[in-house]
Amino acid sequence: MQPLALPHGLTDEALRGLRGGAWRNPLAGHYLEIVGPAAVGAAEMEPVDGVVGCSAAATAAWLGPREPADPAHPSVRFLRQAQERGSGAVAAMTSIVYYERAWIAGNLATAGVEREVLAPLLKELPGDVGRSGAPTAPGFAYEAETSAIVLTALARLGAPQEPEYLWQYDAGSHFMSTIPEHEPSTTTNAHILEALGCHLADGPAEGDRYRDAVARIASWLRDRQGPDGSWSDKWHASPYFATMRCALALHRYAGPASAEALGRSVDWLLHRQHEDGSWGRWDGTPEETAYAIRTLLELTADGDARSEEATQAVHRGCAFLLKQGLDAEHHPPLWIGKELYAPGHLVHAAVLGALIAARR
Repeated sequence: MQPLALPHGLTDEALRGLRGGAWRNPLAGHYLEIVGPAAVGAAEMEPVDGVVGCSAAATAAWLGPREPADPAHPSVRFLRQAQERGSGAVAAMTSIVYYERAWIAGNLATAGVEREVLAPLLKELPGDVGRSGAPTAPGFAYEAETSAIVLTALARLGAPQEPEYLWQYDAGSHFMSTIPEHEPSTTTNAHILEALGCHLADGPAEGDRYRDAVARIASWLRDRQGPDGSWSDKWHASPYFATMRCALALHRYAGPASAEALGRSVDWLLHRQHEDGSWGRWDGTPEETAYAIRTLLELTADGDARSEEATQAVHRGCAFLLKQGLDAEHHPPLWIGKELYAPGHLVHAAVLGALIAARR
């Protein structure tokens, strides 16, 4: 059987380089199944509770074609349990627990939920994130985005840490998500902008260094705004997610220099609302509607000329969420990993956050 032809302009150079040894870095654990025979028993991988890279496929690749003699082998037990939970189907990721908890805590904190209510979300997060960073979940590689999200959540809940860990990702004009990285992420840079901005609010000794980084990231984000006023990102299929993350970070920590860019975002959101009050790249969804509401609420809160129009748009959006968003059991998969997926707890928290913020 012949393999499928590669799309025009695409070569297998990257895959050959990866299989030739470039995979020997912490990031490879999550996609170990594409490495080939070298993945079997690779000493570079350290399973966590039997799981390699928070991935069933990667775990199976690491085990190899022969089942271990020990039927109680942690990796075998994990794979069997994963299949049983999904009636044979297995999710691409086993957990995003650190990312999810911190994202939810930060989102709800800025919506007005009290610290005491949110504090339990942070109890099981990594400890010294400021110096050591954080992975998306146990078994993932440590990286900048989750580290920034955790640091921001800690700061908003009254337990700030100096974000020293993030400096290793400084690429000059912007920050990287991972080392190595092929394509920078707008939302990662927005999260890092928030983490650095939160730290600046405490008047750190190295204030000039942090102000310089904030200015560089803000400039880079503005340069990547689309002509229509939106942003896009490699980790999410919807521009409403990236626009919320980038616009709110710029508004909070680079507002005066970003006023024109943020005005375009408001115009874009007001023109893109569907007749039923929702927003969505395709059909309207509760998740994307929540992001649009949060963005409009914050960007027009200081007497913007379009405040009245935005208020009406938010009212229609909230009506849509109350009708369809709170009880939805399934959400369209818009998050991008090895597959499209929908993190249910996080999406539900986004909807709640929008409704809570709109009541303030």
